[in-house]
Amino acid sequence: MKTLHLLKRFALLSLAGAVLSSCNEDVENSLTLYSQGGSYILQTNTGTGESLEKTFAPYIGLGAAYGTFSDVTITHDGLPVYGRSLGPYFYETDADYSAETSLTDVSGTYSIVATGINESGTEQTATGSISFNFTEEDALGELKLTEFSYDGNSVKASWEEIENATAAGIIICVRQAIPGYDFSNPGFYRIGYNLSYIRSDYATAKECSVSLDLSAYPEGQEFEIKVAAINSQYSKGAIMLESTPKTIIKGTDHFIEDPAE
Repeated sequence: MKTLHLLKRFALLSLAGAVLSSCNEDVENSLTLYSQGGSYILQTNTGTGESLEKTFAPYIGLGAAYGTFSDVTITHDGLPVYGRSLGPYFYETDADYSAETSLTDVSGTYSIVATGINESGTEQTATGSISFNFTEEDALGELKLTEFSYDGNSVKASWEEIENATAAGIIICVRQAIPGYDFSNPGFYRIGYNLSYIRSDYATAKECSVSLDLSAYPEGQEFEIKVAAINSQYSKGAIMLESTPKTIIKGTDHFIEDPAE
């Protein structure tokens, strides 16, 4: 039976424009690439006002369907993009090693070549590409929070208006191991981000209140929460800007970074 090896309990958001074009996807038993965790330009802001500086880096998360990865290479303008294998089923670029000060410098087409073993046990190569088509004017503005709290049931956040944001809200990530990767080292992996609480109506309202159903998780389970804004355009791709993360533990009624009331 054909199986897509998905990360458990991770909800995904397909970001408009950053579409993975993959070969072999209609061929029986063929190793196929699919998007896991989204593909976007990660914007990082430092400073504020006249001292605001922005950097940009590509994030591309990949999964292997109908087989496993043995090697993945991603190139942009003929140069390799740094990434890491997360076991036989997943691969992601590392934004910490690919930051640029110009948004146009990280735009363009990213070519993907993956080798691995398909479900028939045969070595195979799968190829794909993802394109971003941004100008400097598409960058997001500042993300200034006016509230970011957790009461044991809901996460509430509000923010000032964010230039160029088409959607906003919160990101949730479970601290856990990745299937087939290092089970002794669970963490908050970007490829497992739940982006389903980023919505256009939240951006308009400049606030959100999200009730968390954590019933499927044991007491003491850790979760990382961020506020995020996105500029997503079908013809261009998506840019994402994130707040500093905070952590909750099931069974508590506040972020662990904040003092208990």
